[in-house]
Amino acid sequence: MFRINNSFARRELALSDAEFAILGIPYDSSSSFISGSRNAPLAIRHASLEIEDYDIEENIDFLDLKIADVGDVEVAFGSFDETGKRAESEIRDILKKNKNIKPVILGGEHTVAYFAASAVKEVHGSFIFLVFDAHLDYRQSYNENPFSHACTCRRISELIGAENIVAVGIRSASKEELSEAEKSGVKIIKAVDFLSNKEKVKKEIAEKVEGKKLHISLDFDFFDLSNVSEVSNPEPGGLTYRDYLEILNAIPSFNAICFDFTELCPKSFFSSSSAFAAKTILKTLGIAKKKQK
Repeated sequence: MFRINNSFARRELALSDAEFAILGIPYDSSSSFISGSRNAPLAIRHASLEIEDYDIEENIDFLDLKIADVGDVEVAFGSFDETGKRAESEIRDILKKNKNIKPVILGGEHTVAYFAASAVKEVHGSFIFLVFDAHLDYRQSYNENPFSHACTCRRISELIGAENIVAVGIRSASKEELSEAEKSGVKIIKAVDFLSNKEKVKKEIAEKVEGKKLHISLDFDFFDLSNVSEVSNPEPGGLTYRDYLEILNAIPSFNAICFDFTELCPKSFFSSSSAFAAKTILKTLGIAKKKQK
């Protein structure tokens, strides 16, 4: 047969046979600077077709990752409530068909992490939300919207407790937001602190999350602009691709139960940023499988 499957990394497994379920949520209704993250699921899938199946650095054969791609949620643009209902329903349905599967959400803005966390909590109970982001996203409300992308960690803290949030790479927050997050118990790893003592901070993160159930959430503006620039809210002074992988590899073991990858804004269908994202996603899944507790 001579055909190309346009699913993520050309995967065609049924949910019943898979470890990971790719679900796109192309929602970006509250984007406050650069819109277009709704285009990321399609662009990332396209770029993933060209990623080599074997990873030299991690010694991981990506073909060993059992992946099902279930398509995208039909987003009700402009309606957080309706989109949330649809997204959570789809994630619940995935978990109902295979309770051991790990949803992998392609955003979309970071708000989609809340949809995933809400649905996953019903099956797995409490977990640690390990979020890699330039922004703290702990505002009570932004532009009179409590479900803005700038409020994601705040809303998730109300689901699982602020003490179960570990935010890595932070370099942007309001003064009040930072104070409230620190008082409530969020573990905040500022970018400047990581860059000044990488080994110490990697150990701190590992001690907090080792052996735990994790929802791994990656907002692509976590990375320095020299790595990836096509993001919703660019912020200089970030961590690198290598830093991100080293943080994950420094954790001896963990049980990843959900992933989301958000805030990528590809400027065209053929985008180097989309290729960066596709490879980062596959590496994340490969490391998570290797570290499975």
